[in-house]
Amino acid sequence: GDKTRTLPGLGIGFFRSFNRNKKSVVLDITTEAGRATAAELAAGSDVVLENFRPGLMQSLGLDHATLSQRSPGLIYVSH
Repeated sequence: GDKTRTLPGLGIGFFRSFNRNKKSVVLDITTEAGRATAAELAAGSDVVLENFRPGLMQSLGLDHATLSQRSPGLIYVSH
């Protein structure tokens, strides 16, 4: 997890400050429902950032080529 969650003293507010207005979602992209939800979320996003092994997102249909068909301006970052 984020180390700013456990900062003592004056650092207590850092996590809330840095992470306000962010959303967290847990999806199982190995399921059809999880992939459909991920694609729907990507369609409403400006940026998708992923850090899976090379080729995994393509095999799941969640790669840049597939997602950008629905959202041409999508920025896709792969670590």
